[in-house]
Amino acid sequence: RSEPQSVPLLWALGRLSAERGDVRGAAAYMRRALALDRFDRGKQTEAVVTMARLARAKRSAARFAEARLAAGAAEAFYAGFEALDRRYAANGRRFAVTPDAAAAAEQSRLLTARLAADAAAD
Repeated sequence: RSEPQSVPLLWALGRLSAERGDVRGAAAYMRRALALDRFDRGKQTEAVVTMARLARAKRSAARFAEARLAAGAAEAFYAGFEALDRRYAANGRRFAVTPDAAAAAEQSRLLTARLAADAAAD
């Protein structure tokens, strides 16, 4: 309560929301935490991986709207991550996208395509 913009608090709330299957809450808390700590590659990667995992779980549970939302969040997190990779270099070091984040983003793109195909078939 005394520090509502605390990155550790926002991140913990995002993780908890994801564990509970709350796609909107997880995405919102993680987005806020990353906005305050945008150069943390570990959090960037975890956000993409977590949302991709949540998207797969929601699709498996036939909760397609939530699956699309989670996959979209994973893709948006990754797009932001990629933008940092292209934009920032300091002291000869670049901000690099992690292989785990790239793989999770690709899984989310494929899942989004499958969900669109499923919706078109219905």
